[in-house]
Amino acid sequence: MATARQRRRCRTLLDHCRYLYSIIQRLNQAPEKTSSAFSTCWDWRWSPRKQLATPIVFQLAADGADAQAPANTQLAAPPPPGSKDQLIFETERASGLAAAQLKQVVSLWPGRDQYLDHSNSFIAGQPFQLFRKPLLLDTPHVIYLAHDRILAFAGKASVEVEFELTQASARQLGILWQYWDGKVWRGFKSVRAACSEKEFAHADSTVGFTRSGKFSLEADCAETAKTEVNGTKAFWVRGQLTEILPPDSSQALPLVESVRLLTVIDQSLRAGLTPVINKEKDDPSPHPASPNIR
Repeated sequence: MATARQRRRCRTLLDHCRYLYSIIQRLNQAPEKTSSAFSTCWDWRWSPRKQLATPIVFQLAADGADAQAPANTQLAAPPPPGSKDQLIFETERASGLAAAQLKQVVSLWPGRDQYLDHSNSFIAGQPFQLFRKPLLLDTPHVIYLAHDRILAFAGKASVEVEFELTQASARQLGILWQYWDGKVWRGFKSVRAACSEKEFAHADSTVGFTRSGKFSLEADCAETAKTEVNGTKAFWVRGQLTEILPPDSSQALPLVESVRLLTVIDQSLRAGLTPVINKEKDDPSPHPASPNIR
């Protein structure tokens, strides 16, 4: 059995061990304190751990059909270096998978009302630059009208396009009317206000869509042909704005309630009358003139 003196020595030794252990713990905490002080000096904040996230691209087979990947769909990535286990990912939300391939890529600049088509470069796998200013084109604003009988005309013809508006344009809009002649979009006879204000008012009683009215389109030797627009093959005429339309909340644009078409084709027969006099031997008096139509 240990004596009292031995027990006192043991307690003293234990106290020394606890003291040394406390010193070692404080020394081990020194790097963390230094790092915390350094972070505080630079105003850094420790952020909580986040799960690893990465974008995923699904590519369907050439004969694949449309499908859907629901949320939490599991995907596997190759093992990282030094590991044999694959990385398992899960989708955060449901995604639709379309078998159709992207065919058209366009840069649209609404503030300039201009665009740039990159489709050819995209299909060829070539790099392209978005919104390249020198190559930007004005965005076309076109209305197409089709009718298999009314717009099938040849020769001298006049076409009336009547618009009933529920909202007029805040300012006059210039519009160019054309028909398809089998090769190109050809314009109707143009009427300028400088030449004849009366004829100009008759040609566009809408005054640039600032009110309801009609466009009177004239053609001398026109011949229309069918063409396909948005998958519909028919006889077409179109009206294309001759100016750009940058977005402007203060500018009201025309709203159309109805459109009516009327075509008049001039097929008048021109004839002349020439008198023919028949004389007989015994009767020198002339017979009444009979018409000879040429």
